[in-house]
Amino acid sequence: MRLRLLRYVRLRLTLRTISEPHFKTEWHGWHACRRGLGSNLNRLGVSDVVIQRILRHANVSTTMAFYVKSSSDDVRRAMTKLENSIPKSELDTIWTPKPESSRRM
Repeated sequence: MRLRLLRYVRLRLTLRTISEPHFKTEWHGWHACRRGLGSNLNRLGVSDVVIQRILRHANVSTTMAFYVKSSSDDVRRAMTKLENSIPKSELDTIWTPKPESSRRM
């Protein structure tokens, strides 16, 4: 009985450290730990199907819709990564406005 309690306490502490640092949402209970685990695995680059299997969901859409959350830092990093992957010459041709004389009226 004591060993079981010790394992439970250790699991709770581990899951709390996994789920707390990145999110400031009002998640409570066991599902908060599962959401934190799913989100952190996603942030580490683990595939969606592997996260689904770890969380033991029947459908990957359940995992991605309800258990994997992204923070604003994740979105910012992804957009910076996308911007850096596009060569500067392509950015110039995409975003350079055309002169007034070449526009149709």
